[in-house]
Amino acid sequence: MTIIESIKAFGEVQDFIETGLPELAATIASQDTIAQISNRVIETGIDKDGDLFSSYSENEVPASSFLGKGYNAGLEAKLKSLSKKGIRISYKGLRSEAGLKTAFKNFSFSTEMWKGFGLKRTEHTPKGFTLFLGGKTSYSQDLIDKHSEYEGVDIIENNKEEADHFEEVFKLEMEDKIKALLK
Repeated sequence: MTIIESIKAFGEVQDFIETGLPELAATIASQDTIAQISNRVIETGIDKDGDLFSSYSENEVPASSFLGKGYNAGLEAKLKSLSKKGIRISYKGLRSEAGLKTAFKNFSFSTEMWKGFGLKRTEHTPKGFTLFLGGKTSYSQDLIDKHSEYEGVDIIENNKEEADHFEEVFKLEMEDKIKALLK
C-alpha cells in the first residue's frame, strides 16, 4: 500500500469510527440483542438478574371481564359461555383456556408488545454513542412500561451475558470492517 493509499485508508477508518460504528452497533442490537432479550423473557420468564417474573394472577374475576378484548373467536365463545353461567376465571385460567404457557410470565398474550420491541434510537455521546431499546410504537412502549412498573424491574433490560455477547460480536464486526478498510 502506498503512502497515499494508506492516508486514504486511514481516512476511511476515521469516517467509519465516526459514523459507521453507531450504525454497526444498531444493526447488531436490532438483529441479535433484541432477539436474545425477547427469547429469554418469552422462553424462560426470567428477568435480567436471573429471577422469575411474578406469576400470572390466580385471582378470579367474572369471565365477562375478559370479553371484547380482541381474543380469538374460540376464546371469546368460551368466555361468553362461562359468563352466562356466572363462572369466574383468573388471568392464569384465561391463558390456560387460550392454550398459552402459565408456568411463568412471558408477557406474550397478544404478541403486540414483542412485535413492537426494537431499537428506538441511537444517540451520540462524548464517549461514543448510546442505543435505546424499547417499544417502537406507543402501544408497545406503554405495555413495556406497565409491565416493568408492575414487576419492579425493566422487563427488557439486557443481562450480563447478553451485554457481553453484544460486546464480543461488536468487537469482531468492528475489527473485520477496519481490517477490510486497511487492505
